[in-house]
Amino acid sequence: MQTAYVNNERRRTLRYPDEASGLLPSPLPPAGRSRTDLTDQKMKLLRLLSLIFASTVLLGAMASCSETPAAPAGTPDTDPAGDQTEEDRVIYVDPSAASAGKGSESEPFSSIESAQARIRELKENGIYPEEGITVCLADGYYGPVRFTESDSGSEGAPVTYLSKNRHGAKITGGTRLDPADFEPADPGIASRLIDSSAREKLLQLDLRKYSLTEKDWGGQVSRRAAYSQNPEAELFINGERMLLGQYPNEKWITSTAETDGTEGAGADLIPDEITAEHISKWTDSGDLFIHGYLTVSYFDDSSNITLKDGRITVNDIEGSRITGHVEEHGAAWYWFYNVLEEIDSPGEYYIDRDTGMLYLYEPDDFGSAEILLSTVTGNLAEGTEADYITFKDIVFTASRGEALRFTDCDGLTVDGCLITGIRNSGISIDGMNNTVKDCEVHDIGAYAVGVSGGDGEKLIKSGNLVTNNDIHDFSQILRTYNPGIGLYGCGDTAAHNEIYGAAHTALMYRGQYATFEYNYVHDVCLETMDCGALYAGRSLSWYGAAIRFNRFRDIGSDDIPNRDNYFKATGIYLDDGISGIEVFGNIIENTTGRGIYATGRDTVVSNNIIIGPHIFVIEFDTRMWDAIFTDYGWFPVSNIQNMIKDVRKYLEGENSEIWKENFPALADAVLDYDPAVPDPRLIIAPVNNKVTNNIYANFRSSVIYAEGLKYDIIADRNTISGNFPVTTSAFEDYANGNFTVKSDAGMWNHVPDFEQIEWQKIGIIKE
Repeated sequence: MQTAYVNNERRRTLRYPDEASGLLPSPLPPAGRSRTDLTDQKMKLLRLLSLIFASTVLLGAMASCSETPAAPAGTPDTDPAGDQTEEDRVIYVDPSAASAGKGSESEPFSSIESAQARIRELKENGIYPEEGITVCLADGYYGPVRFTESDSGSEGAPVTYLSKNRHGAKITGGTRLDPADFEPADPGIASRLIDSSAREKLLQLDLRKYSLTEKDWGGQVSRRAAYSQNPEAELFINGERMLLGQYPNEKWITSTAETDGTEGAGADLIPDEITAEHISKWTDSGDLFIHGYLTVSYFDDSSNITLKDGRITVNDIEGSRITGHVEEHGAAWYWFYNVLEEIDSPGEYYIDRDTGMLYLYEPDDFGSAEILLSTVTGNLAEGTEADYITFKDIVFTASRGEALRFTDCDGLTVDGCLITGIRNSGISIDGMNNTVKDCEVHDIGAYAVGVSGGDGEKLIKSGNLVTNNDIHDFSQILRTYNPGIGLYGCGDTAAHNEIYGAAHTALMYRGQYATFEYNYVHDVCLETMDCGALYAGRSLSWYGAAIRFNRFRDIGSDDIPNRDNYFKATGIYLDDGISGIEVFGNIIENTTGRGIYATGRDTVVSNNIIIGPHIFVIEFDTRMWDAIFTDYGWFPVSNIQNMIKDVRKYLEGENSEIWKENFPALADAVLDYDPAVPDPRLIIAPVNNKVTNNIYANFRSSVIYAEGLKYDIIADRNTISGNFPVTTSAFEDYANGNFTVKSDAGMWNHVPDFEQIEWQKIGIIKE
């Protein structure tokens, strides 16, 4: 459920519907210079004041955690008058403490649950401290924690769970394995390794020595590229996900595909002779898997396979879905996993599911390594209606579920935490005025951070903020449509984050008034095509998005198969008719495809710097219009009908006046169309678009391709002007990332209204 406030009362509204990716889920500026409406200014001011206040409270809490003297022995929890003591404001927890602790510094509780019980008691007795409570967590390992409304703090008086030493307190779903318990592997097993040099480095550990059972390590390996209700345990060493007997370790195998074409038929991949000879050395015990791009180049898939006579039979995929480069989006590049014979690199492992024997290639500095096997299937911290709780400087690691999942929560803060070694998603928060800041999130199986909230029908903004986070190496299990940051509500903001190291997209949004600003995105879309570093698509109601002052660098890879294909990686990809967006002041460098790709209406693409696109600097197509009124009608009409149906509920529903006031251009659109009557007033008409004052350099192909916007019937309703080519010498110091345009650069004669981009503010703000 999402939370909205009407007349200061909490109201429940339906969550935005999930789509194929498996994720949760102000009007455009006038022609003048202001790009921020009064509401946005107020929201930013409120967020700033909120952050200042929260920081003040937290600093006080941190001081209390480290400096509060222990109460004398025998001191009661509260005095007879009912006033709070220092112990009521700071509760101490140490996982190595005796179970009979009292929560004081000298006699700490041994579990977070005991601290929760104390807080509930204080609230029930009406003596909850007006400045809030700090739960000080000593170094050590803690189990998963659940929160409810009774665990809430209040506005201005949060409950803060604080690691006494930064990242010393670890909430984990993993079983710690002692390096000393490993021993050289059985010679018969080691001899199966194809890499002979790896055999002497192979270790083994009987997981049953840790009282683990098949339920703990997983009786069977799960299919990747999709959420699993009960995934197998994974191995993490020093917070990094280890490879599960993979071949090849890097890159992929490419193959042609064969199928008889009948309905329901399976498909066989036909590897080259070298690969076929290599995989013939494996023992096919029925648990070999394949993962990669088996159908199209922008969506990953996975399956159990059977090997026979040099052919790879894909067992789980229904129908003849493997196309093997036959179609323009066709793909067949992949890798194998859960192959014992392919252990050949430090940290690579395999688990015999019948015996519970773990085989591991000994990693470097193994004696001092932290080794965790993710034996818990649930989330590490979760809650519903748990408001005003802060997690500060804590590690969340080794989960077969998610790290943090909170729904219908207000004022939740995740600050300075380390999130790593997670099978599914890292942080998922739904509600109002929640914040994720100063965290590092990496080695995540699905999306790294996702926030949702607000009320899309009433256009009430959530105030959720994701800021100043270092996010990398995510979407490792579900490799597509699982971004570093996803904004899935109304009025969510992502600012000053650095996101990198992923097969597919870094930023995604659904809903209204999404804001992405001052983020630094690089080295993403490394395995996929027809994708974007920032991606959103197929909606006519997600209006009000602002994509401004971000930097996108090194997007896509020329190493993938089909590298000569037209569909390559784009910096900002606004797909399938999505509309109502401002793209202003971004810096986009070195994309294998386009700099910016837009496809809808009411969209402004202005004042961007685009350097080194391999295809178009900017492309603006008109697929909705073309599908109805031209011969180039490849876009499914059913998609258009669904998009119109979606926007109709806003423009004709009980909150239609709010929508018409906020989005007047959308309000003027005609929803019903006649295929025989082209009309520029139609909602599918690509009108009110502005592509202006963009500068670009090192382009390799056509410059700005927007022919559809020039159709006679709509040309006067679009603006394409003031876009100008430059050389990188026009910038103060391009080689070192200084994008200030020199005052004497000739481009000023052609683009006099170009605004300097404050590139120094992009990315993580260093203290």
